[in-house]
Amino acid sequence: MLKNFRKSVLSRYFRFILIGFMLLVMSSLIWNIINVNQQVLQLAELEAQTNLNKDRAFRLWATRHGGAYLIVNEDTKPVEFLADIKERDITTPSGQTLTLYNPASMLREIMHDYSNLYGIKARITGKMYLNPENAPDAWEMKALDELSRGKKEFFKEVILNDGNASLRVMQPMYMEQGCMKCHAWTGLKVGELRGGTDVTIPLGLFDSFKSSSIQNLLVSHLLIWVV
Repeated sequence: MLKNFRKSVLSRYFRFILIGFMLLVMSSLIWNIINVNQQVLQLAELEAQTNLNKDRAFRLWATRHGGAYLIVNEDTKPVEFLADIKERDITTPSGQTLTLYNPASMLREIMHDYSNLYGIKARITGKMYLNPENAPDAWEMKALDELSRGKKEFFKEVILNDGNASLRVMQPMYMEQGCMKCHAWTGLKVGELRGGTDVTIPLGLFDSFKSSSIQNLLVSHLLIWVV
C-alpha cells in the first residue's frame, strides 16, 4: 500500500512538472513570436529611414545646385507654380526648350516612380503650399504638429493602410538657403521647419521573414517539448 501511495505521489509530481514545463515552453514561444514582430518593426523602420535619408540627400544636392533644367517634352512640362521665377524656361542655341525643375518637383516625381516600382509610398508636404498635391492629409498634419513642437528627428506610427498594417514615418524638412529662391513667399527663415517628407512601409514586405522565423520557432519549441 505504501508503495502504491509513493507511486501516486510521484505520478502527481510528474504531472505538475509536465504541466509546468509545457507552460514554460508555451511562454517562451509566445515571447519569441512577440520578439519577431518587434524585429519586423525594426526592419521596417530601418527601411523607412534609409528611404528618407536618400530623399534628403537628393533634395539637399538639388538645392545646392539650384535645381536642374530639363528638356521639355510630353513627360516633362514646365512647373506652373514656378511661373514667377525668372528664366524658368530657356531656349538653347539649337532651339531646344529647357525648363527649370526645383528640388521639390524632382523629388515628387522620383517618389511617384518609386511607389509604382516598389509599392513604397513617399510624399513631400507642408502646412504652406502652392501645389494642392502637397496638402497634408490628417496623419501628416498630426506629424507636422509633433515636429513643430520640437521633435527633431522622426515621427513614426503603425497605421492601417487599405486594411494592411504599415509603418509611416515623417522626417522634418527645414528651410535651406537654396530654398529661398522658390519659397521666399512662405516668410520662413533659414533653419525653420518648412514641412516634411514621409514614407509608408507596408509590413507585408517582411512576411517571408516573419513566416520563416515563426516556423523555426514552432519546430524548435516542439522538439524541446518532445524531448
